[in-house]
Amino acid sequence: MTSDQLNTLCFLLNIEGVSAQVAHCALVKNQPLKTCAAQYQIPIAQLEELIQSLQTAELRIRSTFICHMPRQWEVVVGHHDTHRAPGMLTFEVDETVRLVCARVGVMIPVRITHIPDTVGNYYKGVILDVERSSMSYAPGDSALFSEDQIVTSAGVRRPRKPLPI
Repeated sequence: MTSDQLNTLCFLLNIEGVSAQVAHCALVKNQPLKTCAAQYQIPIAQLEELIQSLQTAELRIRSTFICHMPRQWEVVVGHHDTHRAPGMLTFEVDETVRLVCARVGVMIPVRITHIPDTVGNYYKGVILDVERSSMSYAPGDSALFSEDQIVTSAGVRRPRKPLPI
């Protein structure tokens, strides 16, 4: 977490003074919780509760304001995939699926949070663990996607043919 992100969260949650400083120690400087608690003379349980509330708030804000749209995910089902006709597979809320980033071809794990009412509508999910890189995805971001963009655990995506030059 960056210093600006933490300052914004502290402002929104009305956290100030020593609590904000110890949170900075733990979340921005990435120092062990025991070290931060000892340095600022607060109980470790209080620090853990503070960190948990900040992380929960960050995830809720990210999932509300940052949404990766369907155009950011590759369609992995084609005309040859007769076993994947629309509506043939059922997915449940809290099930983890994988989506393929259309930009760099990396699989991103997503937990489904909303099932569409009809076959043609979009699923909504929350991105899970993503390695920190130059990608614009982060854990907690929401994602909209269709059924034909889901890579199931049983199926492996075929690489695309290179475009002719």
